Formats: sequence, structure tokens, C-alpha cells
Amino acid sequence: MVFLKLIKTICYFTCFFAKGGLIMLFVRERIKRHQLNAKNTSKACSRMIKLLDIKIELTNPKAWKLFSQENFLVVSNHVSYLDIAILTSVRPFLFITSHEMKNTPFLGQLTQLGGSLYTDRKKFTGIMGEIKNFASFLKDGFNIVLFPEATSTNGKELRAFKKSLLKVAIEAEKPILPLCIKYLSSDGQPISDINRDNFYWYGDMAFLPHFMRLIKTKKTIIEITILDKIEVNTQSDRKTLSDKAFEEISKKYYSYEHL
Repeated sequence: MVFLKLIKTICYFTCFFAKGGLIMLFVRERIKRHQLNAKNTSKACSRMIKLLDIKIELTNPKAWKLFSQENFLVVSNHVSYLDIAILTSVRPFLFITSHEMKNTPFLGQLTQLGGSLYTDRKKFTGIMGEIKNFASFLKDGFNIVLFPEATSTNGKELRAFKKSLLKVAIEAEKPILPLCIKYLSSDGQPISDINRDNFYWYGDMAFLPHFMRLIKTKKTIIEITILDKIEVNTQSDRKTLSDKAFEEISKKYYSYEHL
């Protein structure tokens, strides 16, 4: 069974890289290229989520209709690269990630072909240019996901949000949509200290050994909850927006028995 999953995984990645490479090679117009990249990523991730035997529960599926009405800077908690696959399997998104990820072998190529937007978290001199660039994608109608914890965690608690990139929503005058991801169970057992490292990817964990553990898991249930949107205008304050998003996500995240 695991061997078959590996063969299918290789096929899925090969198709993703092939199509993504063609898009990068032949589509020069920025908006169209990112649209195609996002759709290609969404399709590939939908296949992978099914292959990994992951069931995604949308606690308020009607809220997803918001995306047909307007676009958002989506703000979410973050415990693993799997978060990205989970979210984009539901609908296409662009993701803000770090230059360190861009330069990571294999994962860097995945993020580039997925249309990711990059920020240099170690240098603040170019932050305003990054904000204007990211905001331009919001203005062009894309939904962008930001993980304001700035890194994936072990899931035991939410880290304080970094506030700087919340200015992207202010610059674009687009609302913020807080979102909570919760890993509930695997093979009938709740996610706990015993099995969390099969899913959560943090610290100095190597990607390949972690993915090999992940591919052996069974019947995983992951819940996604869209919370109340936060209106934004040019007079909005980053700290206020960050505190509000953190509060909304925290209430949902800690509403479960915390293991």
C-alpha cells in the first residue's frame, strides 16, 4: 500500500512539475501565469490529499461562498507544509513564504511553480517594496494566504503574530479573513504528543523522512473554519488588525481539548 502511494506520489509530482514548467516557460503575462500556477497547484494538491487519506471538514461551508463575492488576505495558523496542500486543495490560493523556503531544494521548486510570493524575513530594508508587490496581487483579484506566525510550529500553542505584512491588506484596501486549521485525528486516534510529528513539520525536521511518515498515516481528519472577516481601510492599524485576527483564531483553536 505504501509502495503504491509512493508510485502515485511520484506521478503526481512529475505531472505538477511538467505542467508548471510549461506555464513558466510559455506564459509571460503575470496575472495569467499566477492564475494557471494556482490552479495547477490546487489540482495536484487535491489528488495528494485524497491519496494521503485525508478528510477535510469545513465547519461552515457556506462561508466559502465569500470568495465568489470578493477576495481577501487570508490569515491562518500554521503547523506544517501540509497546511498549504490542505487549503489549496479546497480552492486556489497564492501563499506568502520566505526566501529561505525558495532556496530549499525541492520545496523551493514546488513553491515557485505554485506561484508563491516571497518575503525576506531577515532583512527589513525591502519590506515596503514587498508589501506593494503583494498588495498588487490582491488588487488584481487573487486570494493570498499569510501565516503570520512566520514559521510552522508544533501546534501546542499559537505564536504571536508578526504584524508587518498585515499592511498588505491596508495597502490594497482588502478585508482580512481569519482562518483556523485544526488537525483532529488520525486512524481513529486524536492528534496528540504521540502522533503529532507525523503531521506537524517544524524546527529542523528534514522534509523527506517526515513525508515518509506522513504517507504511512491513515484516515486523517482535518478541520478548517473560516472566521468573521475583518474590514480594512487606509486608516486601519496593523497592530489592531493583527490583534483581532489573533483573537479570532485563538478562540477557535483553543475551543478544543488541547492535547
